Parts: sequence; C-alpha cells; structure tokens
Amino acid sequence: MVYMRREYHMDQVLAASIINVYYGVANFAPLLGAFISDAYIGRFLAILIGSFASFLGILTLTLTAWIPSLKPQWCRYNDRNNQIQQSLSSCSKPNKQQLSVLILSFGLLSIGTGCIRPCSIPFGVDQFNPTTEQGRRGINSYYSWYYTTLSLVVVLTLTAVVYVQDSVSWVWGFGIPTGFMFCSIMLFLFGTRLYVYVKPEDSVFSNIFRVFVAVYKKRHLELSGDVKEGKFYDPPMTEVVVVSKLPLTNQLR
Repeated sequence: MVYMRREYHMDQVLAASIINVYYGVANFAPLLGAFISDAYIGRFLAILIGSFASFLGILTLTLTAWIPSLKPQWCRYNDRNNQIQQSLSSCSKPNKQQLSVLILSFGLLSIGTGCIRPCSIPFGVDQFNPTTEQGRRGINSYYSWYYTTLSLVVVLTLTAVVYVQDSVSWVWGFGIPTGFMFCSIMLFLFGTRLYVYVKPEDSVFSNIFRVFVAVYKKRHLELSGDVKEGKFYDPPMTEVVVVSKLPLTNQLR
C-alpha cells in the first residue's frame, strides 16, 4: 500500500482494490496448486515452479523500484503525513505499461503462493517414515522448526525489511527478499538427490468433480425395483477386507 501510494501516486481506493484482488487470488490459488500437484506433477515440481514464479515476481517488483521508467516520475510531497492526498493530485499517474508490470509481479507472486503453500508441509512430511518411532519424531520436529522459522521470518519482514524500505530505499527493501528467494531455490535444488519423491496419484478434487459429472449424466435415470433391495455401491468381496454395501435410499434421489 505504501509503495503504491508513494511511488505510483495511486489514490487509496485503487491501491486497496489491487491489494484485495491480489490477496483474493493468492488465497484461492493454493486450491488449484494442490489439485495440480496431487494429480499431475507432484509436490517437488510444484514447489520448484512456485519458487521460480515467486522469484520472478519479487524480482519484477524490485525492477519497478530500480528502473525509473517502470513507475511514474518522482514528485515532492509538501507534508509526508498530513498533505499527502493534496500532493498526489498534482503527481503524474502510472500509465498502462507501468501498471501492467506491477500487476505482473503480483500475478507471479500469486502463482508462487499457489504452488508452494499447499505443498511445502506435505513435501517435508514425505521425507519421514510415519510407521517408525524415528520417523514420527522427525515429523514432529519438522512441524516445530517449520512454524518457528516461519514466525521468525514474519518478524524480520515486518521490522527490518520494512525499516530498509522506509528509511533506506525501496530497491534494497525489495532486493533483500529477492536475494533470499534466490538462495532458497539453490538450497532447495541442492538436496535433489536426497529427497523422497511421492508420485502424483489422484486428488480429492478429482473425485468430487466425478461425482457431479455422474450426477449430471444420470439425471434422467429412474430407480427401478424395490428400493430396499437395491445397492448403491457393490464392492468386490475379498478374503482380507470385507466392505459393507451401501443400501439404496430415496435420499438425494
């Protein structure tokens, strides 16, 4: 918000609208990312794609602060706290190209969020064997370290990085996270030969979608015979596992 207000001379309504759309997309993107990783590409590749997308997104945002032509011309504020609204009215507004680059950076960051957020914890858990005592302890330790480091990063981001952005420059303020993102990708790739990879099989979203497809295709079928004698689900009977059959009812007819 502060960056778009100060550097792009946006009014508060437009800046808030862009941020709300970004947060909305970023919060729903993990649903799509989880489906794609579980059904098609796997968690490792999803994290890798998301990491590169996040790196390109924050790099693009850094370039908007570094390259003068990517944002409107600089203008002086009469009073940084009290008269910012009056000063913004006399500043040049961002053109379509400048807005496109800014929104592109948000879009890439949303893709990164959609791929990394639903896969980071499951991929870490995949590295441990939950059937052994050592594996269970490893999973518990992984959860603890994951949320500890996440909380630490949030604290540093909201203090040190914000201070650099506000007091030093936006280039360094965005450049520092860009450098850390690049280092994280290199560190992630460093363990490629050590990871345990779980092949993509199917997603719960696929099964839910199949239900709706089946309901639509069979919408004109009528139930025949005695309802009490019909069976919804007729699983194969095995000697090892006995699965109960679901009786046919009028519910959701």
